[in-house]
Amino acid sequence: MKTAVIPFFSFTYPDSVFYESKAVRGTLLPPSYEKYQILGFLDVLDRSPATANNENPAIVFLTTSDVRTISSKTIAEATNRDIGVWHSIGCEIAPPSGNLQMGKTELLNPIVYILPGRVPTGYGGPGNPGRI
Repeated sequence: MKTAVIPFFSFTYPDSVFYESKAVRGTLLPPSYEKYQILGFLDVLDRSPATANNENPAIVFLTTSDVRTISSKTIAEATNRDIGVWHSIGCEIAPPSGNLQMGKTELLNPIVYILPGRVPTGYGGPGNPGRI
């Protein structure tokens, strides 16, 4: 669910924020209809209720520490569609106990919120430690 914050008003747009968990090695998650399906997600978000109401949908990537950044091509494609791209990296809690915790979500393309004069909302993290 996406909540757009406007002074004194709040709107919820279903199916306008996707959380995508990726545990891949050695990739920056490029836009593609194959392998990682990212273009498919962007296509759906581009037709979401948030977009229809002139708001920003978003995709939140939850990744392992092998994925330290998201492909600039993915960020550019999302930015061209006014879709926010957020990233959170999972970390093992020290000492190694098998418990994981998601880091703070970072906005990778703030321009999609700044140009139309919107204030981006955070999408979670850090969370509670736990096992997968």
